[in-house]
Amino acid sequence: MNDARVPDRPGALAAPAPAGRGARQPAGAAAVPQATAPERAGAPAGRGDLAAPPAAGRATRPDRQRRRAVQHGDDEAARAVERLRGTGRLARARAALAAHATALPLARAISSVTGRGPMPRARRNRRRVGVGRLVCWELVVVALLASVGGPRAVKVATVAAAVAVFAATTIRIRDRFLYEWFGRGVRYVLRRGEADLVPDESGPQDLLGHLAPHARIETVDVDGIPVAFICRPEGVAAVLEMQDPAGPTEAIWASVMSVPSLLPLPDANAPPFAAQVVMHTTPADLGVLTADAMRLTQRAWVTMQAVRTADFPDDDTLRLALANAVHRLVRRLARDDVATRTLDREETLALIAGLAQLEDVPDSLDPMLLTERWGGWQAGATVHACFRLGHWGEADAECRRLVLRRLQLIPSRGTTIAITVSRRNRRGDAETDTEVIVRLTETDSMRLDNSANLLEFALEDVGIDLGLERLDGEHQTAVAASLPLGVRVAAL
Repeated sequence: MNDARVPDRPGALAAPAPAGRGARQPAGAAAVPQATAPERAGAPAGRGDLAAPPAAGRATRPDRQRRRAVQHGDDEAARAVERLRGTGRLARARAALAAHATALPLARAISSVTGRGPMPRARRNRRRVGVGRLVCWELVVVALLASVGGPRAVKVATVAAAVAVFAATTIRIRDRFLYEWFGRGVRYVLRRGEADLVPDESGPQDLLGHLAPHARIETVDVDGIPVAFICRPEGVAAVLEMQDPAGPTEAIWASVMSVPSLLPLPDANAPPFAAQVVMHTTPADLGVLTADAMRLTQRAWVTMQAVRTADFPDDDTLRLALANAVHRLVRRLARDDVATRTLDREETLALIAGLAQLEDVPDSLDPMLLTERWGGWQAGATVHACFRLGHWGEADAECRRLVLRRLQLIPSRGTTIAITVSRRNRRGDAETDTEVIVRLTETDSMRLDNSANLLEFALEDVGIDLGLERLDGEHQTAVAASLPLGVRVAAL
């Protein structure tokens, strides 16, 4: 079921391929390639490439120079590993070394991907006190004053409630207040965290219904071409695949770096829009851990969504506005030398199933169990963990490129990055809100913990605190946020 390849569709709405690029990938290949596909990564060259070890035999002067360079790289990687000793992550990673060979070549590969050299982590100002917390404290003071002179039982209950409210709004655990953890726990308990998925043709649709309730995919003719529109309570969305036979090019990377530029211009007579870019990377050979030799399969998609508001509540208006926005986006990306094509309903469902890395069980009709745990989400034989980069909007383009390049070197079964941008003020404000979700997929919990440790290591020394947060208790919701479905009603 995890084979997300779809049949060819000659009529797909696509931008003309840029000249001078050679043959394009077939139009029907909307699937996420499997981990055995021997494609080369399409990330920009010249970042983090390691020198090959010198050949055996008599060493010449160039050979000795290369050896010294490799030895210098080993020393740098060893110092990078030493930085982990005081954090406790190195001890946890040792248990999974057998799954990913040795830690030193991988640390050297990640540490070698530097854009401007090691940079000190930027200090962040403390968060301001929110209005809600101030109101809670004022109510606590009013309640305590009102209880003066009352019965003893009332005083005890008031003091206990005041202490609980004050603690919930002041004590932080993992950069979150206690009341936030309480709300997350309540949502986790009330959410439908388990489901049986039958591995047949209805499997992808059932998966979509489980992760995004009330979502449906309709086929709309746009200039005689069937295009899938994803209708949700949040709005109506369409998915475009950014195509290149060798993976993401410089033009595609430029679009990923500037997702807000994909949004249409604000228009008071049109619904607001949101844009989402999803990148999926899979190492083709998990046994190769050097940046020179590691082969990657990488795909990218962009989702344009017409957001539902009180002024634009009906689907017909949103579909019309979305069709016009998709036309403009296709032409705009074509000018930027990015070839795109639309997806029909079957291709969109296959894409969702492929990105979810569903277990392939062609010889069995037993239902696949989808389970959400506090620390992850499991679909059959694969386990997923989701993370959020809360300060992505504060990083510059060079830092973002550096981080994305490092994330490609994490040898997980699949690494999915979803960058979603929406306008903060839906009546024409140019300011935008950005949400970045990183999802790691592995075959067992030990490998998943090891990949999570490498994710933390990859975000060190990038010049800014990106606010990495593991979304425990919200992994099922975060998995849906990492799929090309557009924005959600409520933030994580």
